[in-house]
Formats: sequence, C-alpha cells, structure tokens
Amino acid sequence: MNKIEVVNDVIVKKNLDDAFTLVVDEGTEFLSVNQLKITVKKNATLKVFYHGTKPSKLNIVIEVQPNQKLRMEEIRFNQNVKVQYQYRILDGACVTVNRMSSSHHKRQWDLVYLNGKNAQFSLCESTIASKEQHNHVLIYHNASHTKSFLNFRGITVEEGKIQLSMTGIVEQGMNHCKLEQNAEIVGMNDQVSEIEPMYVVEEDKTVQAVTNTNIVNTMPQNVTMRQFLMGNVTFTKEFQHKIEKEIKELEVSYES
Repeated sequence: MNKIEVVNDVIVKKNLDDAFTLVVDEGTEFLSVNQLKITVKKNATLKVFYHGTKPSKLNIVIEVQPNQKLRMEEIRFNQNVKVQYQYRILDGACVTVNRMSSSHHKRQWDLVYLNGKNAQFSLCESTIASKEQHNHVLIYHNASHTKSFLNFRGITVEEGKIQLSMTGIVEQGMNHCKLEQNAEIVGMNDQVSEIEPMYVVEEDKTVQAVTNTNIVNTMPQNVTMRQFLMGNVTFTKEFQHKIEKEIKELEVSYES
C-alpha cells in the first residue's frame, strides 16, 4: 500500500513502491517551505494523511508520466495550514483526487497543468470549515483533447466561511477540451461564503465548459451531513474510519 503521513510539513511515515519516486527538498532561510516532488511512473493509488499541530506550509509537485493513472485519497486534519499542489500531467495520463478536510484556517492551491494530449484531471473534495478557508483551483489545458472535472462540497460551522475560486484556462490553439465545475456550500452559521467560477477560453466551438454552483443556509431535504460530505468522495475503509469521528461530532452538534 502506497502511503504518506505528514505532520505539519514533515513526512513522518512513508511506504512507497517502485511506482513512485519521491524527493524531499527542505526549506531554507530564503525559502522556508518544505517541498515534496513525486514522480508517478506506473498506475498506482496513493494515500496521503495530514495531521496538523501548528501553522505550517507545504509545496507538493506531482508529475504523472505518459499513459499512467494516479488515484489519490487524501484526508487532512489541521489547525492552520497552507498547501500548494502542482500537478503536471503528460500525454494520456489521468489523475483522480478524492480529498476530505476538516480545519480552522486553511489556504490551499491546486495548480493543474494538462500538458499532453488526452490528459485528464478530476478533483472531488469535501470540507468542513470552522474558521476561514481559501481554496484556489487553477487548471491549464495546455494540450488538445484534455478533460478536467471539479466537484466541491463544503459545510461551514462556528466562525467558518469558505472562499472558493475555480478557474479553467484553455490555451490558444487547443481544441476538443472539456471543462466542468460543480460546487455547493451549506452554511450552518451566519458567515458569508463565496464561489468564484471562471473560464478563460479562446473562441473555439469544440471546447465544452459547464459550471454549476450553489450556496444555501440549510442542508438539502432528507440529507444528513454525512451523506452530503461522503456522497462526494470515495475512500477505502481505512480512511473512512478516520473521518467518521469528525462527521459524527458535527451531526450531534447541528442535527440534534
């Protein structure tokens, strides 16, 4: 099983087979951010578990070689974290990310570069915000016949609010690209969340771009918090058990 466990910005456990190459660049006095560089050489699944005890920053670069598939399962319990992902996806490669997070202050970037023909990227994320969260997803379609899909669900509690920015860019001359953005936030408090979708697409009839967003102050009828959050992501039993406590505490507090 391929797994990385991170506490703050340091890898404390890892178990990787030959599908991956991992290089760790520790921060310096000039650039005080630890960076993980991961190269995916074979079809593989990677589990990533974060736990935060103090404010931290982390930069993660993932390159997926041609015609390989990466599936990521990620859960994150942090107090205050800034994380930037860079995905570099080459010809015929595919990345699927399922992410669940529960945090106070959070600032997160997902920078996606679809650099090869038929490259694909999919991100399904569910999050619980008890203070302010900033989520930025920026996807560059740098080649033709590329696809991107984003599905985001968030719940705000206590002093939480979510600022979500989603941008899809199709570079000039690229055609037959498909972009889809879906986002829904349920506010269980009186804070104001925002969703900012955007497409930057050159005039081309072959490009398909679809956006659906929704911000509401009540949970959809006959839907529990667990169903809302877990209906958006898919995890193995190991990770499902880790987040059951987080959701169960919410249900007791807000659905009793």
